[in-house]
Amino acid sequence: MGDERAIRGRIGSGAIMLSGCPLTCNSCQNYEMVQEGHRVTFEQFIEMALTLKARGAHNLQVLSPTVHFPSLRQLLPIIRKEAPNFPIIFKSSGYESVEALKRFEGLVDIYLPDLKFGSQSRWARCAGAGDYLQVAKLAIDEMFSQVGPLEVDREGIASKGLLIRHVKAPLPAAEQEELEGYLSEMGRRTQISILEHFVQLEQPPT
Repeated sequence: MGDERAIRGRIGSGAIMLSGCPLTCNSCQNYEMVQEGHRVTFEQFIEMALTLKARGAHNLQVLSPTVHFPSLRQLLPIIRKEAPNFPIIFKSSGYESVEALKRFEGLVDIYLPDLKFGSQSRWARCAGAGDYLQVAKLAIDEMFSQVGPLEVDREGIASKGLLIRHVKAPLPAAEQEELEGYLSEMGRRTQISILEHFVQLEQPPT
């Protein structure tokens, strides 16, 4: 998964990828996994989470949770009860409403938004989210208000907090500068992870 050391730890993160995404990026590296999949019952999802914990995963990482918020709001209290001391991570695009996120206060331990686009981004418009950065900033503020800065244990494994990820993409210089300025500002409040493994599947939109 290319997870940060604070997330994968020594053994690994217990990841469950959900189908669906609020964005329609034309360079999605997880397109097949996000668009495909199979339906599971609540009981099966809970069993998957508990199995990951039993196998020694440091945490439960829910990837692409946004379109499943209603179901997750019902599932997470059960998982927290059945698997205490098993941090729950939301790995998302950052394109979530503040109102939706507020319903998860006390249920999510670690937020891991993947900051993608600037305010005037052609990529964002192509992904159906011309207001991406505006929405993401508000979402990240809400995430931070819930969990605070990233906290790690003696082994450097995250237990709570906000970790902002940004995978460098072939963005216009002004857009990249805008994102780096925001990340620099947020870096004074919490941990930032900048990765270089962007894979360009499509040409940038014109």
